[in-house]
Amino acid sequence: QLTTSCGLNFKTRIVGGTIAKPDDWTWMAALLRKADDDQFCGGALISDRYVITAAHCTQGLRPQNITVRLGEYDFKQNTTSRLPRDFNVSRIRQHADFRKDTYQNDIALLRMSRRVRFTENIRPICLPKSPDESFIGKLATVVGWGTLSFGGPSSSILRQVTLPIWDNTQCKSKFTQAIPKIFLCAGTTEGGQDACQGDSGGPLMLESDTTQWTLIGVVSWGIKCAEKGLPGVYTRITEFLGWIYENAV
Repeated sequence: QLTTSCGLNFKTRIVGGTIAKPDDWTWMAALLRKADDDQFCGGALISDRYVITAAHCTQGLRPQNITVRLGEYDFKQNTTSRLPRDFNVSRIRQHADFRKDTYQNDIALLRMSRRVRFTENIRPICLPKSPDESFIGKLATVVGWGTLSFGGPSSSILRQVTLPIWDNTQCKSKFTQAIPKIFLCAGTTEGGQDACQGDSGGPLMLESDTTQWTLIGVVSWGIKCAEKGLPGVYTRITEFLGWIYENAV
């Protein structure tokens, strides 16, 4: 079930491109391949049963191929006081209209085989209340364990970066393909800070006035990583609220 005590983070504010603190992002999920325990995508916990991720992350996979890890921070070091928890997946609900060629409708829900007990370091994020907010100009935060540069090594520690949200028209002018309303663009005009490979499916988030964090985007695609003047492109959560509520049951 969805809960009102979502999106709470008791830590300090963020500046771009830094290492996160252990309990900053309690809803962050790591998707691991069962075969080799390799982390291949991110996701966000939205209830005690569901993680939201990108459809391109689940493409060609079956539930038994994926482990959802919650409460992870540093893959190389876990103390007994804060062990992450692994969950099997019982169902993958990929958006029926996901298009591999354009990444439209790039959203999926993973249903875990057992309920999640919320703790200090495992809690869900809030979903947006209003379906029509555009978020243009606001500063959003993206987190993940992705590579530190294009084609480079990945980070074992969760990292975060704060990025301004673009107007879709401005975003459209940077790409040859269409950027319909189901996409949301975020990035700095100078480049150098962005969600990179391995962060696919991870959350783009906004802090509300009540200091609750809301999921507004899912990392979908971009051209390389943090290229100058090119924003990252995200699945816009407000456009899929109906689909989420219908399928996260």
